[in-house]
Amino acid sequence: MPTEHIFYIPTVFLLGMIAGRFLPIPRRHAATAARSEAILGWSVVSALLVTVSIFVLTHLFAPFGGVHAVSSAAHGQAVFDQHPVFSASEIYSRLELFGAAGRDAYQAMTYTSDVLFPASLLLTLLLLGAYLSRKGSLSSGVRGWMAVLPIGWFVADISENTMIYRILDAYPEHMTWAPALGAATVIKFALLLSSVLVLAASAWGGIKTKSIV
Repeated sequence: MPTEHIFYIPTVFLLGMIAGRFLPIPRRHAATAARSEAILGWSVVSALLVTVSIFVLTHLFAPFGGVHAVSSAAHGQAVFDQHPVFSASEIYSRLELFGAAGRDAYQAMTYTSDVLFPASLLLTLLLLGAYLSRKGSLSSGVRGWMAVLPIGWFVADISENTMIYRILDAYPEHMTWAPALGAATVIKFALLLSSVLVLAASAWGGIKTKSIV
C-alpha cells in the first residue's frame, strides 16, 4: 500500500467515525444554540463527503487529473509522497522513468488536485475541531492545537507541492536542495497524524465525560 494511503484512508475513516459519534439531529423547535451546533455538525459531514469524493475521483479515475492520471501517464511510476525519496540521485532517476508526459501530468497535479484535496481535508479538520470545541469543555491549549496542527500540515503539503513543481519545472537541471523533499514529505505526514490524534483524543475525552455525567 502506498505511503499516502496508509495515512489518508485511516484519516478519512476516523474522521467519519468521530463525526458520526457526535453529530446531533437538528430539530425544528430546538433551542438556537442546539440548532447552531447541529448546523456546524452537518457542515463537518458535508466537508467530509466532499473530501472523500475528491479522494476517490483523483486516486481511482485517471480523467480527473490526480494520482491515478499521473501514474497512467508515467508508466506506473509512483509519485513522491507515495514513496518518499531522500537523495537527489533517486529523485532524478525516478523522474527520468516518468517520461515527458508523466512529468507534465505530475507538474499539473501539484497545482490542481493536489491542492484541492488538501484544502478540502483542511476544512474538514478545522470544522471538526470547532465542533468538538463547542461540544465539550476543552482547554484553550487543546483548541489551539486543533487549529495549528491542521494548518501546519496544509502549509507543509503546499510547500512539498511547490518543491516538486520547481524540481519538475527545472528538469533536467538538478536543484541542489532536492534531497530536502523527503524530509518535507515526512513532516507533512507527521503533522497530519498529529492533527488526527489530537482530534481523536478530544473526541474520546468527550465520550468519557458523557459516560461519567
